[in-house]
Amino acid sequence: EIETPTAVTSGDAMLAALPGESDYLDILYDLDYSGTPSIGRQVLGFRLSVDDFAKEIAPARTFVLEEEAATFQARGWGSHLTAKDLLVMGPDGPVDNTLRFEDEHVRHKIADLVGDLALTGRSLRGRIVAHKSGHELNHQLVRKLVEQMNARERAQALVRPPQLDIR
Repeated sequence: EIETPTAVTSGDAMLAALPGESDYLDILYDLDYSGTPSIGRQVLGFRLSVDDFAKEIAPARTFVLEEEAATFQARGWGSHLTAKDLLVMGPDGPVDNTLRFEDEHVRHKIADLVGDLALTGRSLRGRIVAHKSGHELNHQLVRKLVEQMNARERAQALVRPPQLDIR
């Protein structure tokens, strides 16, 4: 359970873990690609273990801007990928592809976030609020959450009755 509010930032990106009001993990993700009109700003809330992850989040593909894709291809990266594997976003929308969801980009960011949070090794309860977050920021938050969990477990171990004593 997330008991202590924790946040990490990088530039104008922010990711926060907050205590929740339910037995679930609630995620609110604000994706802001305002400088790329074909993506724009997308906001989505998702309740893990209640909402249908397999149907609503998992099918969302990763995306890359057309300029970035050209750079990767020039370096020989991703030559095995096709339009079915990811979304290449041009100025007018997906290149040689169609969106699975109108807000597929933010759904994919939630999938990334859920995967990164799984690195804690625990099911989390609470709220996660993300603005422009990515893997690097997600990993920073995971490290902080694991530190908090370990500290809480150590503190609880000190107040438990001893398992053995001298007698």
